[in-house]
Amino acid sequence: MAGYFTLSIDVELAWGRCDYPLQPHEHAALAQERQIVARLTQLLAQYQIRATWAIVGHLLLPQPAPRRADGLAHPDIPRPMLHGEFRDWLSHLPPEYHPFWYGRDIVAMIRQVSPAQEIGSHSFFHLPYHEQHTSPAAIAADLEQVRLWHQREGLPCTSFIFPRNVVGFKTQIYQSGIRVYRGHSRRWSDRLPLRSMRRLANWLTFLLAWPPPLVEAHHEPETGLINVPDSLLLFGRQGIRRLIPPNNLWRMARSGLDGAARSGRIFHLWFHPSNFAAESDQQFALLERILSHACALRQQGQLQIMPMADYHTLPNAH
Repeated sequence: MAGYFTLSIDVELAWGRCDYPLQPHEHAALAQERQIVARLTQLLAQYQIRATWAIVGHLLLPQPAPRRADGLAHPDIPRPMLHGEFRDWLSHLPPEYHPFWYGRDIVAMIRQVSPAQEIGSHSFFHLPYHEQHTSPAAIAADLEQVRLWHQREGLPCTSFIFPRNVVGFKTQIYQSGIRVYRGHSRRWSDRLPLRSMRRLANWLTFLLAWPPPLVEAHHEPETGLINVPDSLLLFGRQGIRRLIPPNNLWRMARSGLDGAARSGRIFHLWFHPSNFAAESDQQFALLERILSHACALRQQGQLQIMPMADYHTLPNAH
């Protein structure tokens, strides 16, 4: 039985940091994002790979967001968005149509790729879907905007990637028409009590090139959704992560691809386009090496390469 390789890409621009002022290094990375997406689409076309691009829906707006007379953006969206907090999640959204916050041209680039790519959702406002902290009314409004704008643009919306990988409100997501989401694979470091300890353990995992988890598409009867968990993040090369040799990522990805081919399971690689902003050529060389190996396994009949939405059609995912 052939295994599976899935590639998911979180496209969020400045929305990934919408609750904080953008820093100079973030401006520099965002300025490269369109060029990075163009190079990514070229690679996917070259290797004939269909990926899942999860977009923040606000990128689709053709003009600046509506504002109230006092300057409040999107006055129709319930506030406060987060329980116990009065800060406005949209307070840093600029009044003008800024390329860091809007991206119809990016979505157009993705839609032009052959083979056809899947365009899923990464929410509309990049709100954390945290059931204890985020207002259900805000989540309902977020999902309604996703549904509305995907429908307007003729974009099916089968797959969902949670902002900041905070999983919640799954019943509401299913009710909005979404059927597949990217979950989090449990790792040994998750059992550590402190966040600092978990981050250090995760860093050591990459330093030791520990084989990534292989996953299965799991149907959840209680929500109706199909969970396609993550296997490996192709992270950016900023800060302490620069100390991880690129060859370690290659060894981990190759282990994941080969393991999926042997076991009939899934190797699920993911990243943000911004992860290619630092040491870009090195990052693209690494990704191309991974895609080339995946295609070699596909040609041998050992691996299927498909986007997240396709797991909804597999009998063994139900």
